[in-house]
Amino acid sequence: MKDSIVARRYAKSLVKSTSDEGELRVLLEEFRSVAGVLGGPPLTEFWKNPGISVARKVEAAGELASRIGVSKRLGSFLRVLAQKNRIKSLPVVYEEFARMAHEALGEVIIVVETPFELTEEEANDLSSILRRKLGRKIILEMRLQEDLIAGARIRVGDKVIDGSLKAKLESLREAVSS
Repeated sequence: MKDSIVARRYAKSLVKSTSDEGELRVLLEEFRSVAGVLGGPPLTEFWKNPGISVARKVEAAGELASRIGVSKRLGSFLRVLAQKNRIKSLPVVYEEFARMAHEALGEVIIVVETPFELTEEEANDLSSILRRKLGRKIILEMRLQEDLIAGARIRVGDKVIDGSLKAKLESLREAVSS
């Protein structure tokens, strides 16, 4: 809970620091690649390690940002996160930033979980239906969840539509046991 509140504050400041749509799109793409590298398992332990000084973490964030070749704005942002000892929350900050950036661009991220991979035609059909229903540009994130058995789970922000067989079976089990 606390991480998401803090992440929201940092993400909001980064979104507000951009001057136009083009810059926001570039920053979004840059941050996605950086979050994958700096927020991944090998470096997570480094950022969380209390034995490593904040100064060393700031230095490492700067070095890594330089090697990856990110913009000055994102490099400075990463160093601030390290300085405030918040870089360990980078994946959460990125998720909040991506959500806010897409919202500012008039887009909505929809996570679709299925037990099998959808064909391109099925994904396009789903995207078209959701675009008509929501009246916004749709960014589909497809995720495989084999434990769903059949059907799909669709997440739009905080709302979840669970049409999976797993959810229906759990509902039936609860009804029978009560």
